[in-house]
Amino acid sequence: MSRNMIGANQELFATLERYCLVRDQPIESAGGGRYVATNAEEKRLLKDLKVGTCIRFGNHRSLTHLFLSDSHYIGTVGFEFEPGAPNLTLIENNAGLTVCLLVESRASPLASPPTVRNIVEVGSRADVDYSGHESRLIESLFPSIQVLQSTEPLDDDSLWRLCLMICAEECKQGGSWIEHELASELVALTDLNIPSMPYSAICRSIFDADPRSLFMALYRCLEATYSHQSSRRLIDKLALNISWQDMAAALESEIGWHPQESASLNVVLQHTVESDLEAICDCLRVEVGKDVQASAGRAVYSLRNSVVHFRPGTREIGVDEIDWNRLCLLLIRVVFDVFIQAYS
Repeated sequence: MSRNMIGANQELFATLERYCLVRDQPIESAGGGRYVATNAEEKRLLKDLKVGTCIRFGNHRSLTHLFLSDSHYIGTVGFEFEPGAPNLTLIENNAGLTVCLLVESRASPLASPPTVRNIVEVGSRADVDYSGHESRLIESLFPSIQVLQSTEPLDDDSLWRLCLMICAEECKQGGSWIEHELASELVALTDLNIPSMPYSAICRSIFDADPRSLFMALYRCLEATYSHQSSRRLIDKLALNISWQDMAAALESEIGWHPQESASLNVVLQHTVESDLEAICDCLRVEVGKDVQASAGRAVYSLRNSVVHFRPGTREIGVDEIDWNRLCLLLIRVVFDVFIQAYS
């Protein structure tokens, strides 16, 4: 379905008008009919570009999948650095891409209200010689915009892997709690190319100021493999020709069965490196018993419960009590080992 170009421009300038109004500096002749000047090709893009997934990290940062025929793009808003992701090429922005991206991502301006007014109030349809606002001036009012073109069409899985890579690369260079080594491990995680990996959960957590969000996203990766061994045994017992994921889904939907979390965690941890599990225990200040998998499993599951639950008797784990960079780095290595076992 084609985009209404007049409606898109109205929405863009309405955003600027609301921005100034709530800051007690209303734009003169608000709603007076303004638009961004475009040429024929830019009009075509604005009208026909389709929008896939849009990931918003607040009002000032987002990633948006745009496509038209076989041309696929990822538009970034609020990213400071040029992504170095493979198969993506930074292209020159234009008015059609700018308006489409700002409207679809619902970006909020960053410029001061006086600056916004100085640019917006320059003209409107009420002026005889008005021919639209310059795209570069409107773009300057918002967080930085970059458009990356993919060398091949993007499905959901490849899109999320690229988005995670872009976000991790930004963390490497930007002001994030995530340090360089952890960011590099996150990038390496995208090499798995496994459809069931919850890349989206990791990606959405990466810019959260609370590191417990990334911990929980990585825990969900482990959780995604809990049914693996039980489902495989049942498939073999019944001599069925289905995937273990389909068996696990059927068991839960039809009879409400799902594996016990704490016990399943200990089972999946058998497929990872013991030194990583010992390091996790050390990170969480837990003594390693005779069974390192059980010790690490109890420690991780206990931390998960303290993050998820809030009830009398539950001690909240303070953000400063744990080296989250080290813990999340170790969990990524564990996730890598566990997923290779379950999905290879």
